[in-house]
Amino acid sequence: LVACNDGDEQGGYRHRHEDSEWIIDVEPTCIQQGHIHAECRTCHKRLFDQDVPASGQHTWKAQITEDNQKECALCGYKELVYEERDGKIYFGEYPQTKVEDDGIISVLNGKSGDRPVAGNSGKWTDYGYYIGGSASEYMWYIDIEYENAKYRGVYFTSYRPDPTTYGSSTLNSYQDDYGYYINALYWFKWEPIEWRVLERTDRDVFLMSNVILDSRQYYYSGGGTRSIDGKTVYPNNYKESDIRAWLNDTFYEQAFDKVDKTIIKTTLVDNSATTTADSSNTNACENTYDKVFLLSYEDVTNTMYGFRNDGNYYDLARRLRTTDYAQSQGAYTATDGYSIGDGLWWLRSPYAYNHSDAFIAYSIGGADSHCGVNSTYCGVVPAIKITL
Repeated sequence: LVACNDGDEQGGYRHRHEDSEWIIDVEPTCIQQGHIHAECRTCHKRLFDQDVPASGQHTWKAQITEDNQKECALCGYKELVYEERDGKIYFGEYPQTKVEDDGIISVLNGKSGDRPVAGNSGKWTDYGYYIGGSASEYMWYIDIEYENAKYRGVYFTSYRPDPTTYGSSTLNSYQDDYGYYINALYWFKWEPIEWRVLERTDRDVFLMSNVILDSRQYYYSGGGTRSIDGKTVYPNNYKESDIRAWLNDTFYEQAFDKVDKTIIKTTLVDNSATTTADSSNTNACENTYDKVFLLSYEDVTNTMYGFRNDGNYYDLARRLRTTDYAQSQGAYTATDGYSIGDGLWWLRSPYAYNHSDAFIAYSIGGADSHCGVNSTYCGVVPAIKITL
């Protein structure tokens, strides 16, 4: 039998509905269950409007309408590609807020099935996080849709250590500090990403996430060098970093649907020494072409982007809130003082005087500090350029 994503079986075999041809506009009328969205040519399964969440399951047309909407090719449902409110742009989605509703949690727990274990992830996806310097199976996620919303479940059997080379314990992790414990299941709602506008040029807009969305190491190994194409590559080389690969692969694929991607530009990212805090920085790497990238030290000290021009000074514009989901991944968050709720976040700029460090912006608003690249408690603030 060929595995079917929803378990339907017809004629002694299974098929994938996503690979089947849907007959659209089956009946133009409404029946008791609601307007028919589509019918499968193979098994005649009917899909009704209420079976299709407001996002994620529609078959979007490639073209955006003149009034900035994407339209479903099956049912004609329309949805804004992006919204602009109070100077912020809301575009794409990512898990952010922890679910506290016991009813929703109960339903999601039931839908998630058996908990994963090392060697048997089941329906879950292994994050591939590190313990003791090696990628290990101990932390997983699953995405489930329920009542027109999408949720991410997070489950782990060991604490994620900081840095990647350490063993797992509460002493080496921030997860338990924020109420996330081993062998417990937590749910987070996917929500529109709030972007801050840094610059507008004609129809092109330069955006940075206005919150810390996740927690990733810059590069898994804090020491040693690599040889790539005959060149020596240090751990804080942004071009060859784990975080750049993750941003342009995992994050890009998960946060944006195919219509969203049509307005995201491929950006020539300047990684020269002048974008770091030291114009003679020999750790600077080649420029890159990216869909998603991190800001540089030069970016976060650029007054044209709304920042103070010196990383030594505390700057409210560099203070960013850490989402619940990022905390569950081990992102540091201040728990007292005037920067409570704010965290640390990576810049792409390598530190000039250590091959294993990269710059970070920190919770009280400075940007002159640096951190070991294999640290997992530094947050991720993606940046993109879009064409409106």
